Amino acid sequence: MKDISLEITDLCNEKCTHCYHPEHKKKGHIKDLDKLDRMLAEFGDLEFMFLMITGGEPLLHPEFKEICKLAQKNRYLISVKTNGTLIDDALVEFFKELKPRTVEVSLYSADPQEHDLITQIPGSFEKSMNGLKKLKKAGVKCSVMTPVLRGIRHWKELLPVMNELQIPWGCGKNIFSSFDDRVEVEQFKGDESHYLDFFEFINTHESQLIENVEDRCFGACGAGKTTVCVAPDYSVRACISYPDSAGIYTGGNAEELLKKARKQLEERFAKLECHDCELVKYCNPCPAHMKIVDGVGICEQTKKEYVKAYLKFFS
Repeated sequence: MKDISLEITDLCNEKCTHCYHPEHKKKGHIKDLDKLDRMLAEFGDLEFMFLMITGGEPLLHPEFKEICKLAQKNRYLISVKTNGTLIDDALVEFFKELKPRTVEVSLYSADPQEHDLITQIPGSFEKSMNGLKKLKKAGVKCSVMTPVLRGIRHWKELLPVMNELQIPWGCGKNIFSSFDDRVEVEQFKGDESHYLDFFEFINTHESQLIENVEDRCFGACGAGKTTVCVAPDYSVRACISYPDSAGIYTGGNAEELLKKARKQLEERFAKLECHDCELVKYCNPCPAHMKIVDGVGICEQTKKEYVKAYLKFFS
């Protein structure tokens, strides 16, 4: 199963302090829907069938509904990743007709003040929750995803809140590096104790104990093979968190861009020296989420687990 993350806009109505999008990045929407139609058809021919429509905040795109309909025409199974603050009755009706796999809303804490401190928009928690409740009441499939940030105390409390609402909830420890190396992003990344706390919580509620660490290493990574990300300027990356573009989709070159994206990732990973440690589960095995490249940040003497090298690099 192959999936595309389609970033249809760089614009967002929130200002999340941990967001990986650089502040100086040129703001704008994906344009030329005829080109988008061709691209979706071409990736479809390469057996891509799942499409996550994201951003920025995708609901800010003036042609959001038209993009969804194009994806539907090309027989994609659609998901939408949003902060949920813009969901109104008209959008709920549209989603009821679209029948997406899920409308995934980002929430950072069960404490409204803590959540709003991250988004830097007062009242954003209440707006997101109102959007979620509208979707749920209308029978639209929706879910919540929480990136677990260091220093946020009330993220675990989202589990009982969502259980009560009967809305699926997931959480992840990965905070992507910013494309422009802003330190504001890095300060929210977890340390070793933070990661252990996350895994302890997850394993209390779900069976996610890692039996075979090798299965979690790069060999299982599908970036550039079964996953790909397309930005608003039609640049193609191996996955949504990988910063380097393989080039611009111009029509007819989707397969070529996929091969180049995968090659970039493989070349980058080959430079890592500590990817086979048994404690790799305490960090992210994807090299795109770290900057341990060209030997920088690697513990030269002991080749310790990822997280130690990771912490050494960022400290």
